[in-house]
Amino acid sequence: MTRPAVVGVCCLIIASAIAAQAQEPKPVPPPGMPAASGVYYRQSSGNWVKLDPAFVDESKIKGMGAYMQTEGLTSLGLNYAYLGISAPLQISEPRPVFYIRGVAPAAEVQLVRLTQGKENRTVHTSSTEVSVGNKGGFKRSEIRQLEAVAFSDGSFSVTPEQGLKPGEYLIALGSAMKGFDFAITAGKR
Repeated sequence: MTRPAVVGVCCLIIASAIAAQAQEPKPVPPPGMPAASGVYYRQSSGNWVKLDPAFVDESKIKGMGAYMQTEGLTSLGLNYAYLGISAPLQISEPRPVFYIRGVAPAAEVQLVRLTQGKENRTVHTSSTEVSVGNKGGFKRSEIRQLEAVAFSDGSFSVTPEQGLKPGEYLIALGSAMKGFDFAITAGKR
C-alpha cells in the first residue's frame, strides 16, 4: 500500500471513531436526582442530600507588598478559613459520588483537602499555583483527582479517583470562595 493510501485509511479509521463517539449516547442521571441546580450526595439509603455552600469565615492575604513591588512576579497567597470545625455532611465511604447540576462546568470542579484547626478549616492558595487545571491556585498536595461522568441532561457526577482519608474536604467550583464542604469519617474502608 502506498503512503497516501495508508494515510487515507488512517484518516477514515479516525473519522469513524470520532463519529461513533459523537453518536454514543451519554448516560442518564440516576433515578430521583433532584431537578434543581446544586451539588448533591446520594446516601446508601437512596436519599438525596443537597450540600450547602461552604461559608468563608475569614480570609487573609500574604505577600501583598512584595507582589505589588515586583508587579506580580512574586507569590501572592490567600488563606481561607471556613466556618465550623467540621462540615455538616459526614460521609463514611471513602469514594463518595457527588452529582452536580447547573452550578459550574465539570472542568472547573476540584476536590481539595482542608486543614482542620481548633476553630475552623482552612485552605491556602497561591498565585504561583494558578494554571488552566488549577484556577483556584490550590497547593498540588491538597488536590485530589476526580473522575467525571457527563449525563444526557447536562448534569454530571464526580468521584474521587482514589479513596479519601478521613478528614475535611471542599468541592471547589473554580475558586476557594465558591465551594461545598463535606467530611470523610473513619468508617468502613
